[in-house]
Amino acid sequence: MKEYRRKHGDKMRMQNLRWQKENKERRRAHHLKHRHGITLDEFNEMVVGQDGVCAICWAEMDPPHVDHDHKTGRIRGLLCQKCNMALGLLADSRESLARALLYLEVSDGVTD
Repeated sequence: MKEYRRKHGDKMRMQNLRWQKENKERRRAHHLKHRHGITLDEFNEMVVGQDGVCAICWAEMDPPHVDHDHKTGRIRGLLCQKCNMALGLLADSRESLARALLYLEVSDGVTD
C-alpha cells in the first residue's frame, strides 16, 4: 500500500478532493451525527428556529456553527463563526466573559 500511495498519491488526493466537493451534504450529515449526535434535519430545524441568525450577535450565519458545552456535550444553540471562536478563546468561562465586558465598559472613551 505504501508503494501504491507513493506512485499514485497525487491521483488519490485529487479523487479525495473531488469526492469531498461532490458530497458536501453527506460529509456535513456525518460530522453532525458523530460530533454532536444530531441529524442534518435536526440541524436544519435549529437554523430555522433561530431564523438563520447567531444566538449571540444576531448576524446571519454562513455557515452556522453548533455551540455545545464541552463538559456535557449538550448543544446550546447555533452561532456565527466569530461568536463561536470568541467563546472558545474564552474557554466558555463566564468569569472571563464578564471581565471582558467590564473591560469594554471601563475602557469606553479611552483613546490611544
